[in-house]
Amino acid sequence: MSFLNPLLLFGIGTIFVPIIIHLLNRRQFRRVTWAAMRFLKTSIDQNQRRMKLEDLILLALRCLLLALLAFALARPTLPWLKSQLLGAKVASVVILDNSASMATINGDQSRLTLAKQAVAVYIEGLPLGSSASILSVSGVETQPTSNLSHAKSVAQDVPQSGQVLDILGALSEAHEQLRKSGAVEKEVQIFTDGQAANWQSFDAVIRKMEEIRQDAEISIILTGKEAAANQSIDRLDLVSAIPSLNQPVTFQVDITNHGTSETYDVPVQLEVNSQAIGEPWIIDSLPAGKTESLTFHAPLTILGQNRVTVSLPGDSLPMDDRRTIIVNARKKVQVLLVDGDPGSIDAEAETFFLRLALAPVTGEQIDQYPVKPVVIRPSEIETSDLDQVTSIVLTNVADLPQSAVAKLKSFVQAGGGLVYFPGNNTQSEIDNALLGERHGLLPAKLGQAQSPENPVTLSDKTEAVEFQPTTGLSQAKFWTYLELKPEEGARTLLKFSDGAPALVEGDVGRGIVLVFASTCDPAWNDFCVKPAYVPFNHQVLGKLLLNDNQSANLRAGESFNAFVDSELAGREVTVYPTNDPEALGQLSKVELDGEEGLIRYAETTRVGGYQVSIANSQTALQFAVQHDKVESSRPTLPLEQLTRLENVATVVRLAPEQMEKGFIGTQRAGSELWILGVMLVGLIGLVEMVLAQKFSEPK
Repeated sequence: MSFLNPLLLFGIGTIFVPIIIHLLNRRQFRRVTWAAMRFLKTSIDQNQRRMKLEDLILLALRCLLLALLAFALARPTLPWLKSQLLGAKVASVVILDNSASMATINGDQSRLTLAKQAVAVYIEGLPLGSSASILSVSGVETQPTSNLSHAKSVAQDVPQSGQVLDILGALSEAHEQLRKSGAVEKEVQIFTDGQAANWQSFDAVIRKMEEIRQDAEISIILTGKEAAANQSIDRLDLVSAIPSLNQPVTFQVDITNHGTSETYDVPVQLEVNSQAIGEPWIIDSLPAGKTESLTFHAPLTILGQNRVTVSLPGDSLPMDDRRTIIVNARKKVQVLLVDGDPGSIDAEAETFFLRLALAPVTGEQIDQYPVKPVVIRPSEIETSDLDQVTSIVLTNVADLPQSAVAKLKSFVQAGGGLVYFPGNNTQSEIDNALLGERHGLLPAKLGQAQSPENPVTLSDKTEAVEFQPTTGLSQAKFWTYLELKPEEGARTLLKFSDGAPALVEGDVGRGIVLVFASTCDPAWNDFCVKPAYVPFNHQVLGKLLLNDNQSANLRAGESFNAFVDSELAGREVTVYPTNDPEALGQLSKVELDGEEGLIRYAETTRVGGYQVSIANSQTALQFAVQHDKVESSRPTLPLEQLTRLENVATVVRLAPEQMEKGFIGTQRAGSELWILGVMLVGLIGLVEMVLAQKFSEPK
């Protein structure tokens, strides 16, 4: 036997209260001599034994009543006793997997629908007085509540998500909730499809389950069957460096066959702003487990945000048959080139080759070309209007005024892009102090100029998708470069053949800063006269412009943040799915963040396009949410891992016909005896009152 409130057992000591009162009452008398005493003494002598017995009976009942009351309040439990009448309350945590794979259709319903039905049946079977909480991939849906009807309703309203199940995080949250519970019976119920991709940290999950198992039972209810076939869109990326209005842009699309057999004649359709672009691309054959990469070309017809979608015919997992991104089309991309060594003639300017690379056209084409490079002197930064500028490039600049650097910092923090090219004028210590330490504009510390005995080249190996393929980069020779020491959190995008960083990227506010280790002219290299120089600079510019699109393209569960005019602060914002006009829009408000308005929206579990409208404003925004591609994988947990799970949990493969009340929890054992204690207290109290009344009657 154990007690849930053991400290209240000290209440048993209150049995001495009636004993003390009884003893004190016996001493409260005084001698009185009167004529009829002999008759009273005769009566007392005749009834004294009976009266003492009556007093002792009442005293014993009162002591027993107090002892039983303390016993009941201490909540005694018998873990080995199983009783429907005395069944212990259960503290239950339900982990409902609503990740993308749970949208898989088995028969005529999804895995998530089947799981919700099972959760409802499970909650209905909990003993009276139990509590339940609901966890999903989105977090805590409801805290522990004894209102089981509410818990069941919350479970039924959990939406289908495009996120990945963090089983380890969910188990940690469940364990924390159960630690705070005083229930004798504790349970963790995991309703999932058992997709192998969601159990990557399997050893850590097993350790956490072993820890939870010390004071709670764990059950894993596997819903649905493994899908035999599924094709998914794993990638939809803009690969054109500069997306321009009414100009063809290029998209890369990856289609994967996750099924067990080869598929044939798979149509892939590209849409821009809900308009189909040409005929579908037909994949003649796609072997099982293979990925086909496709390249699409399409114009962006709207100035500003364009919604681009690729779709497949529907299959068992509809969620991964469509993928949407938002691409911002510009009519003009203005780049400010700050020339630190303009030379005596145009061809000697530091920015001469860079300007030609950014706008490699002549004659009438210059006006039509979207990139507009503008060359200025360092002293002109303070007076330049940066409102229409997308990116700024510093080339061999020295001795920038602090006011100019502060203006550059504000520009980058607001979402602009900054590129730094060193040169003979570069003073590393000064730039490190002013640009780096004081204003945080350098993602890498500038070291000394390095001049290796043999010229180095740019390495063809890079994980930065913006610079893939890197064909031609290794043809350029660098005889001098600046040593770069990346700061914490910075990313090295390109390296030299000797392993030294060549291009380092860092975030500053909402903008990006790129630092290149060598010059943009022929002073330290011959890169500027190689064919790869033009696409390289377009890729750098595209990297900066891509940052503008990234805030509108999210993974499921990521928060959407958009900055708008501060005059819109306080206005109501409505967010709704693009292709579901009947869906109720969710409301938010424009917050004031410094000198700008900010829209925050965190309910991004649903994949696809979203539209954002602001009350009494022409401002309209779009963003897109993509599912994680690992959710498209078909395999479920292998037999070896299921066997290990069975050592720490009860594993149930659930079919619809198995769902009946009590299909989980039939092995519950343990009963609380406080109800019996309270009943006995009431009964003894009643007996005590009846006897006290009877014993007080005249004899």
